[in-house]
Amino acid sequence: MKAMKSPGDHPITGTAAVYDTVFGGQEEGVRGRKNESKKLVVIGIEKKKKGV
Repeated sequence: MKAMKSPGDHPITGTAAVYDTVFGGQEEGVRGRKNESKKLVVIGIEKKKKGV
C-alpha cells in the first residue's frame, strides 16, 4: 500500500535519514518488534542546504 507517491522522478541528492517505528499501544503477550495489530510507520528525510 502506498500512502503518498510523487508524480515525478526525484532521486535523493543530499544526506538522507530514515526512521521506523510502530504506532499502537502495548500488546499483551507480544515482545520486541513483533506486532499483531500495530502499524509500521517509516519516515524519510532528505537534507538539502539549509532545509529538509
